[in-house]
Amino acid sequence: MDISLACSAEKIHVVTNWKQVEERLIEVFNRKYVLVTGGLGYIGSHTIIELVKKNMFVLIIDNMSNAKSHSLDRVKYITQKPDHFAF
Repeated sequence: MDISLACSAEKIHVVTNWKQVEERLIEVFNRKYVLVTGGLGYIGSHTIIELVKKNMFVLIIDNMSNAKSHSLDRVKYITQKPDHFAF
């Protein structure tokens, strides 16, 4: 069996089934994302919460000039859907 390590933002995964990895990547790449610029500021984070409540996937771009680094963690906690974000 071929075993490899794969990393995500949250943890390290042991990959033993590359077919599962391929299926997951295809699923992610086929999603349609809503782009939110300034997504970690006050207005952007509230916008993201509302979009995720509507089961949308969000791509966040933020230069962090007016945002806190823990904002993304709070948004993920509030929505309980951490897989709906790309940052």
